[in-house]
Amino acid sequence: MRLKQIKMINFGQFSDKSFDLPSKEINVFFGANEAGKSTTVAFIKQIMFGFHLRSNSSPFFEDYTPLAHVSPMGGSLVFEADDGEYELERLYAKGDKTKRGILTVKKDGQVVPESLFFDKIQKIDGSFYADSFIFNQEMLGQVSSLSQEDLLERIYYLGAANSGKLLEMRDGFEKEAGKLFKKTGKKPEVNRLLKQMEDDRDNLAQTQAEFGDYEELDRDLTAKSDELKSKQQALEKLKKRAQELRDLQKELGNYQTLLDLQKQVKDMQFDSENYQKAQEIMAQGRNLQKTIKSLKEQLADLDDNNQADLSASKKLVQQKPQLLQWQAEYKSCLQKADELEQEKEQILALSPDT
Repeated sequence: MRLKQIKMINFGQFSDKSFDLPSKEINVFFGANEAGKSTTVAFIKQIMFGFHLRSNSSPFFEDYTPLAHVSPMGGSLVFEADDGEYELERLYAKGDKTKRGILTVKKDGQVVPESLFFDKIQKIDGSFYADSFIFNQEMLGQVSSLSQEDLLERIYYLGAANSGKLLEMRDGFEKEAGKLFKKTGKKPEVNRLLKQMEDDRDNLAQTQAEFGDYEELDRDLTAKSDELKSKQQALEKLKKRAQELRDLQKELGNYQTLLDLQKQVKDMQFDSENYQKAQEIMAQGRNLQKTIKSLKEQLADLDDNNQADLSASKKLVQQKPQLLQWQAEYKSCLQKADELEQEKEQILALSPDT
């Protein structure tokens, strides 16, 4: 794509002025001071990217309000491209809402969206265009004051938007960086931070080592806890077994008694008739106990009231020999009953099913 024609309606000192650019290689504008060279350069930039009406700062003069106080301000640029001819027309009249001017883009005479043109120039903006393609005498003077290294560097960054500002910012950053860090320094901020980072790294390494020791101790503690739990379980089993043995030991005495009784076992003739006699003797013994108890109660009453009924006491005294005889018979019956009971228990112990 190349610029083919410039049409100025009203811009700076120009009104109804057109320039054809026939060469596909290069077209040169030359003339005396104030001939309109800078005006033409500003016109191209502002038609493409918007008018500069004292609203933005710029490294060179860009306020080209028409000197004749005519309206509208602006004009058009005609570009030749592979897919056709593009015309960009930008106009501004006093009272318009946007001071950048109203842009109309045409392709082969038909109005099209702005993006159709700007996509072709990779959407570059006014700052990039100015930094890359515009310079004036003041800028040339700045170039002459640069060292070879700075000049090469600026040429290298020529295609970047606001490259001059970027380089100034870079130099400022380098200066600030020099204040923040020195290779052999200790007081600059970055030096102190690096020293602090080194100390923190050492502390971290020590902490990691201590944490490793802690993890090892924790594993040992877990293992010991498991071992203790296992031993406690074994101890509970031993306690339970010891209690069982103590219970067996207690039963051992009973078992030994049983063995001794089994050794004393002897055959006896004990039929139902003898068993019935034993039951009768035991019944007599129980009756004698009741009689003795009754007599003892009567004797106690006599001891308390012997003066009240002397004749009754004499009668009881006369019955004393009979009472002594009853006591002797009762003891004999008890002894016989005990012998029979023991024999019965031995027989039942040896033959529990009979």
